[in-house]
Amino acid sequence: MLDSYRVEHVNDAQFDAWLQVEIARLDAQIPRGSLLKLKRGSRYVRMSTIGQLLPTCGQCAAVGKPKQFESRSEYGAYSRRRDDVVSVGALVEIKPPAWAHEGPASPGAAMYCRCASCGSLWAFVEPEREHNGSWNRLA
Repeated sequence: MLDSYRVEHVNDAQFDAWLQVEIARLDAQIPRGSLLKLKRGSRYVRMSTIGQLLPTCGQCAAVGKPKQFESRSEYGAYSRRRDDVVSVGALVEIKPPAWAHEGPASPGAAMYCRCASCGSLWAFVEPEREHNGSWNRLA
């Protein structure tokens, strides 16, 4: 169900109903703080929590771990790996999700991608001024 919610195959009401039915089982399987975020959080909070609970796949890992880049050369290396993964269709560029504006504002322009294999959502933020860019898993 977490994956279905992440790829927007179920809406908030369906997700909430599922949480009510499965609350005891989920309480035993995931950290309490994460469960509270799923129950009471905004769409952005729910998605980022799901991103922490569900694993990424090897295709996502081919770009690199999520991080703030420490230099423009590190940004360049990630950018080349991202372009390689996009060119073979493993990551698909998407429009910014409507809920993404609820999160912290990124200092540079962002490219949003969905993994064709695991469904993870990613934001690749371009460098701007002193910020060197970042690779962030949104969900």
